[in-house]
Amino acid sequence: MRQIILFFFLILSLKALNLDVSYGKNQNKLFSIITLKNDISFKCEQIEDNIDKNHIRCEIDAIPENGFLPFETNFFKISYKMEQGVFALLIYPKKKLQLFYIPDNIQNTNLFLGIAKTLSKTWQIVGFEDEVPFLSKKHHNGINFPISFDRVKFDYVDEIDIDKKPLVSNVGADYTDYLKVKDLMEQKYYKVALKTIDTAFRKFPNTFFAKDLLFYQIKALYELNLFDSVLENAPDWVRSYPTDINVPEVLYIIGNTYTKINFPSEASNFYKRIIDEYPENRFAPLAKMEIAKNLAQEASFGLARIYFSQAYQEAKDLDSVTIIALNWAFFEIETNHPQNARDLIEKILQSNPKYFVSHPEQTRNTIAFLTEKKYMIALLI
Repeated sequence: MRQIILFFFLILSLKALNLDVSYGKNQNKLFSIITLKNDISFKCEQIEDNIDKNHIRCEIDAIPENGFLPFETNFFKISYKMEQGVFALLIYPKKKLQLFYIPDNIQNTNLFLGIAKTLSKTWQIVGFEDEVPFLSKKHHNGINFPISFDRVKFDYVDEIDIDKKPLVSNVGADYTDYLKVKDLMEQKYYKVALKTIDTAFRKFPNTFFAKDLLFYQIKALYELNLFDSVLENAPDWVRSYPTDINVPEVLYIIGNTYTKINFPSEASNFYKRIIDEYPENRFAPLAKMEIAKNLAQEASFGLARIYFSQAYQEAKDLDSVTIIALNWAFFEIETNHPQNARDLIEKILQSNPKYFVSHPEQTRNTIAFLTEKKYMIALLI
């Protein structure tokens, strides 16, 4: 059965132009749609000189508002340039894309021809992995003729939110607060981020960025070791936003929280959920690493080493490899296999030496552990 789940990710304004980015899922494959709407008809075209230059170019006779910046999503890179007073919006694919012309008003014209036009007030760009969602390449024998609509006016509503209420949102001060929180989290100013999130909700109780602000709140609470608050908020967030791309990370935070308060069986349930439901996600190998650490605490050393090995081989990025290798090295030291530990740490220093500079707290903890074990301090100096 085909299913579609849409939730709105971002809306940007360019005076009369609205740029809306949404996500969906068709047959368990994600896709994304950019909808461009303007008060005045404008031109969009798909340029296909070659694979590298396959992109969408739209021309709008307008000047962007202050704060309109290039940005990226999972499927698109969006930028712009000014050409003799004309705003040229450029949309590049990270995977594949397709441009679709949307008639200005089907009901008034009573006629919809599936023919691309050069000007329209509305355009849509679909980003996808393999095939355009909900469209079939199957050919049918028959007559290609225009579709005529009756003069009856069809009732309709604009986009709706998860509560089936019309969704109307423009970027404003709440977007500024969201960006401020995002920046604070990246700089690891967690206490200030929590205060800013609280202020944002006081000013904008119905903010469009509630999901993202609550996500950052959970991360900040965890980093500040406010574990009771994490367990109070994180499960509700997962239930409220089950299709969000950050669900595996929140599950990982919940699992780690249970580990830190010494409930390993509850922690394992969340780690296993990540492994089972999100096997290709970055946090699946990290979840295996945490299971390995818990097994080591239970003296199941053989099984722990298997989980460490799997996590190391399946890691999705360099920092994940480093974290897993470091914890594996600690395990090998604890189980009196110093040469294995030395090999792992040397691999870290060869492949990702900047990790210890960019993660000072982890470096201090590592040095403290190795000092306690009287082992390999020279490698880290």
